[in-house]
Formats: sequence, C-alpha cells, structure tokens
Amino acid sequence: HSGKWNAAHIARIWEDIPQQISRVNDNSVSRFQFKGVIPNKSKFSQFEGPIEWLVKTGLAIPAYLVEQPAVPIASRAKKNMVKLYLFDIGLMGTMSGIPIESILRQDYGSYKGYIAENYVARELTSAGMNKLCFWQGRTSEIEFLITVGDQIIPIEVKSGNRTRTRSLEVYTTKYSPAVSLVISLKRLSRTEGKLFLPLYNAGKAAGIISTLITDSHP
Repeated sequence: HSGKWNAAHIARIWEDIPQQISRVNDNSVSRFQFKGVIPNKSKFSQFEGPIEWLVKTGLAIPAYLVEQPAVPIASRAKKNMVKLYLFDIGLMGTMSGIPIESILRQDYGSYKGYIAENYVARELTSAGMNKLCFWQGRTSEIEFLITVGDQIIPIEVKSGNRTRTRSLEVYTTKYSPAVSLVISLKRLSRTEGKLFLPLYNAGKAAGIISTLITDSHP
C-alpha cells in the first residue's frame, strides 16, 4: 500500500532503477537521474516521497553523495544526489533482461561491473550498514563509504581480478583513511593501508576492518 504517494510514480521509479544502474560512469553506477522517469517531473522534491517509500519497504537501497567525508557521515549526505540499487540481484538480472544462459556461463559482458556494485550494496546493508554513501572527485569515484567505529572507510568495487585503484589512490591521498578496501574477485590479501577482500566476503567488511584497526592500535 503506497499511502499518499502516487502508486504509478513509485512503479515508474522502481522499473527505471535497473536501466539507471546500467548507466555506468567511469565503471561506477551513475547517480539516479530524475528527468524522463515521470512525465513533467524532474525535481528531487517530486521524487523524494516515492523514493523514501521504496527504501522503507526494502525494495531499493540508496547511497548518497558525500563531498567532504567526516563523522557523522549521514549528516553530510546530499539526499538529492542518490544512487538507487535493487534489493535482489536475481530480480535485477530479470528486470535488466540478462539471459539466464549468460548468468550460468558467468558471461556478463558489460553487466558485470554494475552487478558487482549492486551485490556489494546488498551485502553491506544486509550486514547492518544502512547509511551507505559514495564520493566523487573531479575524475574519480569511490563506490561506497562506510563508518567503522570512528573511521570512514572507502570501498572500491571491481568485478574481476584486475585491481587497479586509481580512484582509491586519489581519495587516500586527499583524506588518509585508516585503511582502504578493494572488493573484487581477488582473494583476501593486504598491502600497506589497503585490504583486498573477495566479493563473497563483502558482508563481513566492517568486522574485518574493525579487527585490522584494533590490531594496528593496541
């Protein structure tokens, strides 16, 4: 039941999420674009209620832009600059029209990057990290920022084994986080200040990072 919000508007936003997820920018999912989704409506204020309904019902997962990362990060989030992910990867595949044969062969082509990003969003929120944010520089982007203790941790998502992290390096140089996280197909490993975590362990990110930070400050 959509209450006071227009059910048709909610449906249009919901149905547009997979298409918007596929509009990657520098290998990252782009912010949700309001124009063209609902006829004659293009302002965030006209979308805020339906988006909030989708989020509160658990159908959509939001991540908000933060320009200056600092604790508490939620207070710095720009609510009108949001990415929206779907709550279920299988449903996203169906709504995106990804052939089941491609999934069985693990041949996702251009789908792979945003499937991985949506998967990580789902794993993080399932683990209780409900205040997801992201960061953008002039030519770089960090897919997720999470809070672990009093630390803001940047997360870059990679869909394969290649783990070149140009955006993470830009962010690290600017903000010097306690640790940076790369989630990819690469197995668990660690270099100075950077942790590589396999995709299947994405939901354990906060616990692993908390242990690392504690161990480095006895």
